[in-house]
Order: sequence, then structure tokens, then C-alpha cells
Amino acid sequence: MTMLDNRNNPQPGSSDFGNWQRSANIGLFGMNPVISFAGLVLILGAGGMMMFLGPLPALVYLAVAAVFYVPLAVKIEGKSVFARLVRRGSFRRARRRRETAYLSGPLSPQPKGRFRLPGLLAASRLYSAQDAYGEEFGFLRIPVTNSYPVIVRANADGDALVDAATVDTMIGTWSGFLQTLPQWPDVKALSVTIESVPDPGHKISSEIDRMRTEDAVSSFTSEVFEQLRGAAGVGSAAQHTWLSVVFDGGRGKDRRGVEDMATEIGTQLPDIIGALAGTGAGAAVAMRPSEVAELAWAAFHPEEAADLDDAQGQIELDWQSVGPSAAHELWDRYQHDSGISVSWVMEGAPRGSVKETVLKRLLEPHPHLPRKRVTIYYRPLDPAGAAQWADRQRNIVATNHGQKAAARESSTMQAEANARDEARGASVERFAVITTITVTDEEQLRRAIKAVRNLHAGARLEMRRAYGQQSAAFSAGLGLGVLLPDHVTLPKVLTE
Repeated sequence: MTMLDNRNNPQPGSSDFGNWQRSANIGLFGMNPVISFAGLVLILGAGGMMMFLGPLPALVYLAVAAVFYVPLAVKIEGKSVFARLVRRGSFRRARRRRETAYLSGPLSPQPKGRFRLPGLLAASRLYSAQDAYGEEFGFLRIPVTNSYPVIVRANADGDALVDAATVDTMIGTWSGFLQTLPQWPDVKALSVTIESVPDPGHKISSEIDRMRTEDAVSSFTSEVFEQLRGAAGVGSAAQHTWLSVVFDGGRGKDRRGVEDMATEIGTQLPDIIGALAGTGAGAAVAMRPSEVAELAWAAFHPEEAADLDDAQGQIELDWQSVGPSAAHELWDRYQHDSGISVSWVMEGAPRGSVKETVLKRLLEPHPHLPRKRVTIYYRPLDPAGAAQWADRQRNIVATNHGQKAAARESSTMQAEANARDEARGASVERFAVITTITVTDEEQLRRAIKAVRNLHAGARLEMRRAYGQQSAAFSAGLGLGVLLPDHVTLPKVLTE
């Protein structure tokens, strides 16, 4: 999908963004070609039976065929009825098999009694390597997809006290960074995570203690420092930002092992981090293995996360010990140790044009959302794939006569605009948004769900609660490089 930047007006802060487009299907009435062809075969078969066997067998044939065909052809909120039935059936089967419950620790069936991560991160491993400048960094390996995510900590300052011209510059630089992603052939995806958590104020107290000297100070100075210590963390929130750069380890004959990928990542990582300069990410640095482990541990243990901040640098967590002692996936939520989490996934991008501040309220701390995490995934297409996508979209929309006139005209204008922008050098990005909230009790959960719905509406995002898939959505929302499309088991032709 492309993002159009209307910069004809030189006035800073006047840019509009939009023209996001969902991939079109070449089949009848917006269906994919396989389902459309199957429908034609069924109609022809019914006609043949009508001619040779009579109307009654043909009607029976159509009734039986409709039972199987209608769930595949009819869509609800972008997904086929068949996909929704499969999701509900899979969840019920998993619940009967007790696969929705997870236990770890010394009294659990886990190997060596470790506290391993559940779900899609269960088989992941954390490694350490050095980049081309000798700096240590940690990277994960997800064996199922042979992906190697690297977590980069950012220090974004936000747009406070930043003039509109500087904001426009940062937006343009970030757009250029996304456009250069296909230049690194091993990078398959990028995610950006903005997390807001309660700030206990321990860092300010520690800084006051560090700066205090043995010299005598005035009573006024002592009183000011004590007031700062007492007010630190009262009702305040801290924001953390990190990026996940997902490298592809290849498949089949091109499959590469951990050592080869450590060398490749170490060579490319400094250039990727250097390209973030000027994007608003601040001083970006790759996380060490212990920092990545702390990130995962804090997500599964929200009440104890503040204790980890106090002991930062004194405890080195092992990746096989950062998981929860117990977790339970319900249809509409995910319980893990001291937290209850709910995740939403993006169903559709904002309609029409939006300003650069459209996500601001969603990303900012909220009084009813003590722990909130918003993760945006970008999956770039290479230049050849982007050109094919743009041409295909334009051709499909031009020949699609199943839409109403107004909708067809709008789709045609979008496809033509995207094709022109791609021809001028714009990149094509597939993107998605995952929102996760974590609370500690049911009363907080009710308030938090209402608040998130209002934030999604304000951001003009079509978000759907991940019913029956809360564990997978929680893992992907951590921003640790879990790509949900790579874990889908149903063929795409049966779901969309």
C-alpha cells in the first residue's frame, strides 16, 4: 500500500496522507479467482444435471453445493464465513485438549522446569553477536519461519516544542527510510512499537541520590529535592519505543544457519540504524540480549515490572526464564501471571485523507490504560514486486464490473494514483496495526476496553478484537518480530 504526500502547498504542516488500498481480487463480485471458478463449475454442473437428469436432482445438487460454497463466498468484515467457522472450531478443539492453558516452572511439564515463553515464541531462541563496529547486540531466531528479528531501542522525543517544518522533515526522512528497506535483501519486515507504562519515579529518585554531594546544601535546596522525590511518578507514565528489524534466513537450499545470519546481520545492522537518523527515532541502538529478555519479562509480569527497573543492570535474565508461570487464553482475552491483556488487530486503514497527528491520541499515555502497546508492522515489496502489484491493481479495478459506479470510480482513481506514484519511485508497503492493553483486574478491564474503542475511532482505524486468537495477537503485539501472516495455516484463497 502506498501513502500519498500532498506537498504541493509549501506551507509546513499542510501535508495530507491517504490513498491506502487493499489488494483487489480478479474474480467475480470481488471474490478471488479460485472461488469464482468453483462457482462457475457448480453452475455448469447444475445445468448439465438439469438437462440429463431433470430439475429435482439439479435442485438437490445445488442445495448440497450451497452448503459448502456459500461459507467460502460470503464475507463478513473482510473474512469469509468459512474462515470464521474454522477459527471458532479450532479454538473449541484447543480448549477441549487444554491447549489454551499453559504452565511452566519446576512443577510443570516444561523441560528442566524452565519458565519458557508460550505460544508463537515458545520455540524462539536468543543469541548474542557483534556488529561491524564490535558492538554487542542480541537477535532472536524463530525456527518455524526461520526469521531473525533484531530489537533496536529508540529514544523518540515526540513532537512537543517541535515546529511544523521540522515535523515535515522527519516525516519525509522516515518515508525515505521505509523506501530504502528493499535495498537490504535480507530484511523482510520492520515493526515499530510504542508502549506506555506507569512510571514509579524510581529513576528520578536514583538520579537525585547520585547527584547529592557530601557538601552542605541550603534547607531550600533540600526541600526542593525532597518535593521532587515525593512527586516523582505520582500519576505519571513513561513511554518506551523500539523497532524490530526482521531478517529472513531463507528456505530450502537458501536456508542459512545462526552463525551465517549473525555475520550478515552484524554487517547490515549499523547501516540500517544509521539510516534512522533524522526520522525522529532519536539515538537508536541495538538491544543487548539481557535487554531483550527484560522487554519480554515485563510484558508477561506487569505488576513486577517496576521491580525490574530498580534492579536494572544487576540482574541478567535468561531467555528460557522470562515466560509466565501460568497463562490462559480465553475467547476474548489473555490471562498471564499478574496481568489480563486484550489485543486488537487492524481490519482497515483510515478512509480518506488524514494528518500526521491522526495516531497521536492512540499513542499517548491514557489515564484508563496503565499499560498500552501499539505495534505497527511494515512489510515492503521489492521494486519489481511493487511494479507488478501496482499494474495488477490498475488492471483488476479497470475490469471489475461487480462494483457500484461510485465505488468503481473511487477504486479506479486510487489504483491510477498508486500506479503513478510507484512509477515515480514510491515504494509499496504492506502494513498492519496491533493494539494491546494490559490491566490487573476486571474493573480496570471494562474501563480500558471502552477507552481503546474511543481511541481507535479517533485514529480512524478499523480495528477488530482478536477473538479466539488473543495469544497469537499478544505475541505479535510485543514487537519482537512475530509475523502473523507467516503462521497462518489456511490457504489465503479460503479466507479472503
